[in-house]
Amino acid sequence: MLFDDSAVEAVRDPLPGWVVDAFVAVTDLGNPLVFILLVSLVYWLTDHKTGVRVIAALVLVFGLTTGLKELLAIERPPAELQAIEAEGFGIPSGHASGSVAVYGSLAALYEWGSRHLRYAGAALLAGLVSLSRLVIGVHYIADVVAGIALGLGVVALVVRYRERSPGPFFAVGTVAALVGAWHSGFSYEPGLLLFGGGVAALGGWYVVRPLPSPPRRVMAVCSAVALPVVVGISAVGISVLESPVALVASTAVAMSVVLALPLVGEAVATRLRGRDGV
Repeated sequence: MLFDDSAVEAVRDPLPGWVVDAFVAVTDLGNPLVFILLVSLVYWLTDHKTGVRVIAALVLVFGLTTGLKELLAIERPPAELQAIEAEGFGIPSGHASGSVAVYGSLAALYEWGSRHLRYAGAALLAGLVSLSRLVIGVHYIADVVAGIALGLGVVALVVRYRERSPGPFFAVGTVAALVGAWHSGFSYEPGLLLFGGGVAALGGWYVVRPLPSPPRRVMAVCSAVALPVVVGISAVGISVLESPVALVASTAVAMSVVLALPLVGEAVATRLRGRDGV
């Protein structure tokens, strides 16, 4: 049943077409570009030391996901069952694992609103994304269950070691992504993208420490400038580039921009203070 085509059909067949179309939109809440946008803003505009833990969760969960997909090499449901085209192997579901890891880490690490509301919101978002992968027919039940379990494991690790350096998370995610890329003969684009981002995150973290705390208004302006750059570089890497070196370089540059922006904000703030003091 966990890898049964009939189970995929049983989930979707009773639903009207407009519901399936709605879940096609919902699944984008687990899109890697959405996560890049979200974790970048969180890191830039909140406490950087907490925000970098969310970045660590993202790198770790997607690094492990890409590595496991290639090592397990279990196919997705056939194309005729898919409401939208999906490529690559199926287990674990990256949308499910990423949603649980990112939304779960945000709920666990931050104190926005009540604890129950945060966890309920994270569970709702991750649950909808996970369900969407079944409704649109791009994953089996086992793929989604494995993704949820992986995401929960990453959240548990991030919370357990929240006071320690995120370096080991970056390192493990990078190595796992490299294993996935190597196992595919360096043809698996997500593995190459995650490897580039992981290398930059690992190296960048040790460069930017200790993280400065520039004024929030300065970071807001810097973020408005940097966000289109990061999203643009990431989108090009995901959608356009084909060379393995270019794929690695694109996410390495994007991650470097993300981690270094507080330093840029501090430099801008220092310059503004010097100008105002003249």
